[in-house]
Amino acid sequence: MRTAGFGCLLIITAMVLLFGIVVIPVLPPLAEDANVDSYLQSLLCPTGSTVEREIYQTTDVDGTGYSMNVYCNLQGDRQDVTDKWTLYGIVGFVAPFLVGLFMLIGGIISRTRRAFQDPLAGLPINVTTSGSGTAGLTVVRRGLSSSRHRRWMASTASICATTSCAWAARRSIWARCRR
Repeated sequence: MRTAGFGCLLIITAMVLLFGIVVIPVLPPLAEDANVDSYLQSLLCPTGSTVEREIYQTTDVDGTGYSMNVYCNLQGDRQDVTDKWTLYGIVGFVAPFLVGLFMLIGGIISRTRRAFQDPLAGLPINVTTSGSGTAGLTVVRRGLSSSRHRRWMASTASICATTSCAWAARRSIWARCRR
């Protein structure tokens, strides 16, 4: 579960980075915000230069869209850093999103594998045979006295198939089947 949980955290981080780098600077109410300008200046421009944003709006059949061009101004020399801003937005979103997605999928797959793995793996198993040739299989639960173990075994659900035991149990329940 830790892998899947960390994957979810990375996906959420990717969304926050997308909003912080791309969406918030483009919003029209924040067009003249000094905090956004200083944030973009520290991210995109060299020391000593100022950032200039040109936010523009497009309207078509699908609705209204907003975008912007970003420039760094150093002593009258205006340099276009829109491509750099776009690259930071794409990498800042795609990298943690994909890593988080693969971690989430990997965590779910490993959790599913653990849920369906052999429940007898690594457990102390006692195999007994009777005089009539039938075999019995008992999984011993540690820490229980023999009388408590018998009561516990009677209360657990077990389903036996013709050739092998089918287990209907959760993680904390060990069951006993006889062939």
